[in-house]
Amino acid sequence: MALVLHGKNLIGGTTSSRGEPVVSAVNPSTGGALEPFFFEATAEEVELAMEMAEEAFDDFRHKSAPQIAAFLDFGDSLAEDQNWGFETARVSAGVEVRFHLPIFPVPLRLIYGWPLRSMTGDRYSNFAFSIGRSF
Repeated sequence: MALVLHGKNLIGGTTSSRGEPVVSAVNPSTGGALEPFFFEATAEEVELAMEMAEEAFDDFRHKSAPQIAAFLDFGDSLAEDQNWGFETARVSAGVEVRFHLPIFPVPLRLIYGWPLRSMTGDRYSNFAFSIGRSF
């Protein structure tokens, strides 16, 4: 799917009418304007966009507060020829904070964990930042 430039504003999923052209790209070889021209929204479209933003803000304002979860993780990383067993399994525990931003549709996750059982030579990080839901 190709991105098509058309120079119009999209407000609430509707293509705007054309106001005055205000910006266009320039051909560096000729100095001439390249289409499409990008148009300024009309006063009515700006008003509609502001009303829609206010409605969206009300929806996001009522979203839940940040969520906090504690976790216990148990597992191992194995090569193809290794057998799984409790003697090499690692264990960690931690805390995760999930929150939403009004402009971002998926949760942002701050995760802090520490090893309860690690092996000599293990490399680990205590803090992680993640975007999206866990699986």
